[in-house]
Amino acid sequence: MGHRLAPAPRNPQAPPRPPCQGCLRAQSYQALSADEVAVRFAELVGPRFAQARLKDLTENLQREAAGLMSDKGLMLYGQPGRGKTHAMAAMAFDYFVAGFSIKYMTFEWFALQVRDVFRPNSGLSEAMMIQPLCDADVLFLDDVGTTVSSEGQETDFSLRLLLVVLDTRIKNCLPTYITANKTVEQLRDTFDDRIASRLLEACTVVKLTGEDRRQKNNQVSP
Repeated sequence: MGHRLAPAPRNPQAPPRPPCQGCLRAQSYQALSADEVAVRFAELVGPRFAQARLKDLTENLQREAAGLMSDKGLMLYGQPGRGKTHAMAAMAFDYFVAGFSIKYMTFEWFALQVRDVFRPNSGLSEAMMIQPLCDADVLFLDDVGTTVSSEGQETDFSLRLLLVVLDTRIKNCLPTYITANKTVEQLRDTFDDRIASRLLEACTVVKLTGEDRRQKNNQVSP
């Protein structure tokens, strides 16, 4: 399967995107060996998912990714171990080698990084930490919905972070990919109606099923 964005239909309301930087990045990757590309991608998504590729995903998931508008992402949800993070990394690789700027991180790590700005003499601001996620050509946020309090609700801090990022990217017609163990309805309960509404606007929602790959891979042979 080719790069997802190359044949993807463009949203007519999306502003024109200058191709020069993306093309230059793509050309620079073409000059690299496969091993060098793998090293750079591993730095982005981690060594565990550096070999994730679209061809290894189900045909249904490949079709979902190929049929998206250029400003639309996917929300992959399902029980732990169903391959959500692996699938998202595979999609990220296509954007990566095509020369698009991408940000890839777990939502919890993002929240922790933003909280760090409140340390004395950090020299950083919330806006400085949030802006790169808002500006990236494509954003990949893993494990949204895990930063719940003891009462089972997301904090106002987490709610505000996600709301700002989603609002900005929707306004600028930039695709966002998300994984979660919860359904949109469950995220509505732990966040609020605004988050659920924006997830449905920003993403095509796809449920991943099947067996727990982690348990399967860690089974001890008799």
